[in-house]
Parts: sequence; structure tokens; C-alpha cells
Amino acid sequence: HHGSVRDVTKIEKILLETVDYVVFNSSYTMSHAMKYTTPPAFAVVSPGVDTDKFQRRPSTKAQTDILPPDVTGKPILFTLGRLVECKGHKYLIEAMRLVNKKFNAHLLVGGDGPQRQDLDHLVSNKDLENEVTFLGHIPWRRTNFYYTSADIYLQPSIIDKDGVTEGLGVTILEAMACGTPVVASSAGALPEVCGDAAQLVDPRDQGAIASAVENAIADPDRWRQAGLRRAAGFTWEATAAAVDAELADILNWPE
Repeated sequence: HHGSVRDVTKIEKILLETVDYVVFNSSYTMSHAMKYTTPPAFAVVSPGVDTDKFQRRPSTKAQTDILPPDVTGKPILFTLGRLVECKGHKYLIEAMRLVNKKFNAHLLVGGDGPQRQDLDHLVSNKDLENEVTFLGHIPWRRTNFYYTSADIYLQPSIIDKDGVTEGLGVTILEAMACGTPVVASSAGALPEVCGDAAQLVDPRDQGAIASAVENAIADPDRWRQAGLRRAAGFTWEATAAAVDAELADILNWPE
């Protein structure tokens, strides 16, 4: 599972204590679960990213025609995820005015969810209609195009009021595989995923977001190459090999 981290339910606690082996998707998720109980045996194996699907490739005219007209000639900032509190969209939107004191950037928000109406109102109240576009649900086949079209991918996740946060951050790896510089928060497992290949910021600090955007625009190749190297370590082949090694150990398979 590569979704969010939250409180462990009673049933999940029982399962963790009674199964023979637990595979966690990140060290952060493992540490979080250990606050509640300790499984008999466990390992950390991160999911991979499909580097055949996610890679930088030329866009067709039919693809570029689906971009909002407001983005023409502007740096494109992109974020993708459900519109829920833990994704931190609110803070990214609030930072756009400061970002655009220096850059005439446009933020594309992919995904839908229960916070859509509140975020629409926030954009309207901040007079950001010409600087922020909600794309709604993006079909999987188009995600590569948006990652590649973006000058920067941002993941401003937080730990929400219910304790929910990022258990991994697969969209970051997808963006990196596409050669897109990444700015992410330091919440949950995001630092573990990013390593030194992305700029980590406090999403509530508008100045930090603006500074990170400036750094990425000033030296995109540095962050592009760092991201490509990072994503190369999270292939599905590496994940399969790690799972195979764990199974061999559990079942006493021959080498």
C-alpha cells in the first residue's frame, strides 16, 4: 500500500500481531505502526515507479492543446493528488501571490476530492483565478504529459488534524522519473523518498516555497538530474527483487 499514514485501528493492530510477516512501504510507515504494536517479523520494501511509462518525451499538439491558455509562456507548477487536508493544497495556493512577486507562474492542480469547494473559494478570495487552475481528475494515461509539461512538481503535504500524512509519495517518484524538479514538504515519508534529490520545505512557510521555486527555476538541470538518479533506484524490478529476497528468507528458498 502506498497511500496515507493514519492511526492504526483495533482490527489492524490484531492483524499486525498475528500475521507471520509484514512488509511496510517505508521506514516512516514502519515506525508509525511500531507505536501501536510490533509484528512478529517485518521488512521495508518500497513500491516502484514505472520508468517505461514515466519518462520525459516530446508532447504532441493534441496534448499541449489541453493545457489552459493562461499557462502560455509562464513557468508551470504542478501538483497531483486527492483534494484532502493532508495534501496541503491550501498552503501552496496561499504561497502563489508571493511566488509571483518574482515569477509569473501558473499552478495546475490535478485531482479531485472533498476540499475542492473550499479551495475554489480560497482561489477566488485571493484573486488567483488567473494563476491557479483546477484540472480535476487526470486519467492515468495523461499524467506523464502533465509531469513533463511542468517546470516544477510540488508536494506540499502536511500531517492533518487527524494525524493523517504521507506514507510514501509515489507521485514524487513519477515526477522525478519524468525529469521534473521537485519541491516537497518534510512531512511523513517524503524526506525518505526524496533523499537529496528535492528541496524540502515547511509548506506553511510561504517564503520557503517561493525560495525553493526560485532555486528550481534558476538551476533546473541540477534538480532534474538528481531526480532522475533518485527515481532510478525505485524501479519495480528493484521492488520485485527485494520482495523475492524476503520470501526466500521466510520460506527458506534456495539462493
